[in-house]
Amino acid sequence: MEITFNIPLGIDIEFNEACNASCVYCPVSINPRRKNKHMSLEDSDSIFKKLEKQTIEFISFSLFNEPLLDPFFNQRIEQLRKYKLYKTLSLHTNGILLTPKILDFLKESDLKHMVFNFPSAIEEEWSTQMGMHKKHFLPTLDNILSFCESFKNVQVTIEMNQKLFYDKPEEYREGLTKMFNERVYFDLAPLVNQAGNIVNEHVASPPVKRTFKHAFCRDGKLLNSLTINYNGDCRLCCKDYHKKYTVGNILTDSIKDILTSKESKRLISQIYGSKPKDKDLLCKSCTNFLTI
Repeated sequence: MEITFNIPLGIDIEFNEACNASCVYCPVSINPRRKNKHMSLEDSDSIFKKLEKQTIEFISFSLFNEPLLDPFFNQRIEQLRKYKLYKTLSLHTNGILLTPKILDFLKESDLKHMVFNFPSAIEEEWSTQMGMHKKHFLPTLDNILSFCESFKNVQVTIEMNQKLFYDKPEEYREGLTKMFNERVYFDLAPLVNQAGNIVNEHVASPPVKRTFKHAFCRDGKLLNSLTINYNGDCRLCCKDYHKKYTVGNILTDSIKDILTSKESKRLISQIYGSKPKDKDLLCKSCTNFLTI
């Protein structure tokens, strides 16, 4: 299969493993990573140097982690600037650690996009969904509002629980718009099952009976994206929580070699082609894997 490399790539990088929340719609709530393993500054510099030569749509500092727990967060931002990649930066955070000090630092980062995981504006619901004590709710809300006020030129997305949002009266939804202002986008897509890693009442699940003769990933995984773990390993997609598929390592392989590796080609032929799919193919259990 011929791979085109001049298309913009979306890059998800896990600079650190840990998260300070335990969201009911995330595998961290079931199988938490206790140790905050993180990438060295030398390795992240090497990665940014490689990415500098690519057409990049975005670079996100997140997978199933909280990027503000990274002990080298500020230095990573400076490395982005060094390689002129800072305008591609997209941060995903729950906002709990978004202190005034970090806000001041980010003002110099030319941040492109900020995504907040904020499932509900009701304290009790937020606490249940996030697996956090209610005492963190108001400070987190203040952090998010402060960001929206201070970064008027940054695209802001707030990920909220679709069901909880629409179960509320219209006054609640109107109040949110006024609170955050009209330029904030509310992402109300159904919560996905994280490639089958979460099965509960909070997330959408694929139909029990599905045919896979014609199927594809609606997120375009392995075609226009790259998921990188803290040790440089590259994965099938950002939903591969248990790191089942390794398609290369960005510290030792070129991006071209990763996207054209034997494992990448094998997975692409199954996900987008007509090759028989592995019985335990991760995608089969994923809400984002569409069949026709």
